Amino acid sequence: MAAPPPASPSQSQSQPQRLYFAYGSNLSLTQMLSPTTGRCPTATYHSVGILRHWRWLIGERGYANIVPSAADDVVYGLLYTLQPADEGALDRAEGVPWAYQKMVMQVGSLCGRERECDLEALVYVDGLRLGEGVVWPEYVARMNRGIGDALAKGVPLEYVERYLRPFIKEEGDEEGDEEG
Repeated sequence: MAAPPPASPSQSQSQPQRLYFAYGSNLSLTQMLSPTTGRCPTATYHSVGILRHWRWLIGERGYANIVPSAADDVVYGLLYTLQPADEGALDRAEGVPWAYQKMVMQVGSLCGRERECDLEALVYVDGLRLGEGVVWPEYVARMNRGIGDALAKGVPLEYVERYLRPFIKEEGDEEGDEEG
């Protein structure tokens, strides 16, 4: 009896695509999608997403995290369609399972001009360290690139000002400029 043929690359590509909800520096389209330097070069941008009853913060490790919230908090992000290879690369970049854990959540997205629908999306969350931290200096520039891309795609400025800017200063803002 002959051995079965080895799996071909097309068989691994037949695995289903998955939506991924980015809310931190992966808001940067360049960081995610660049063919030469991107984390997920075969992924595609899908739409703006919204996660209700969660709150955005800089976590204890100095990077973006989201935590459950009983309030009217929301987290806006960008949805990307991932190929299986992209998900593996993203797992490595996000430090799964020690830095972030993978969760599947219902994320709102615009399905029409004014109609929102829930889509199932992969979300990386640090569920072990839920407190606020201080942003790593190298992370600020990456976040600012992501914020610019998110605003261009339609994430509301009010959201950025309320949730992200208390942690991520705009480039050019000086630390000592705060009134006290």
